[in-house]
Amino acid sequence: MENWTKDIDFYKTNLEQNHIDLYHTISKVEFEKEIQQIKSTLNKKSDVEIIIDLMRLTRKIGDGHTAFSLRGVETHLFPIEIYKINGQWRVIKTTHNHSNLLGKIVTNIDGKSINKIAREVSEIAQYVENKQSEIIRTGEYLMISELLFGLQLTNNEFKAEFSFIDDNNKASNVMLNAINNKDYYENTDFQTFKIISVR
Repeated sequence: MENWTKDIDFYKTNLEQNHIDLYHTISKVEFEKEIQQIKSTLNKKSDVEIIIDLMRLTRKIGDGHTAFSLRGVETHLFPIEIYKINGQWRVIKTTHNHSNLLGKIVTNIDGKSINKIAREVSEIAQYVENKQSEIIRTGEYLMISELLFGLQLTNNEFKAEFSFIDDNNKASNVMLNAINNKDYYENTDFQTFKIISVR
């Protein structure tokens, strides 16, 4: 946990030195209080839970250019991409072996409402500048299995049961296994769902 303490001190110092107006949304008192709160619970939390705390605090800074990046962290992603269309989270991309899910609406993950999950994930999603980017970023972070597990939204770190309905209201459940991010981006073939807008 000593390493985390040093990392958090560096995070704070770096923000204070490099951010043009760090305290324009969150006050200095509140920011420092949250830093101390995160430090005080280090020995009770997993690395992912600490990362989630820092992501949540970073969102409170209130600009889309300041982010706690997961770039150096090994993560796993569920093999679907979702996007909010007319208020519903639809599968817009998936692996070939799950191509039957394309276009379907996600309703639940491990029995929890997708809307509840999306609300919680939206509070830690990074690089959010406006409502539109919040939808895009929330959809991206929703598929990172470690974050869902760290937020106690799923029962297992690397797999979850997804519930869907199609446009005929036919329901189905599928257990999805998360893919290592390197394999996901370098070795996985996908199919995409064509969204046709009617004017």
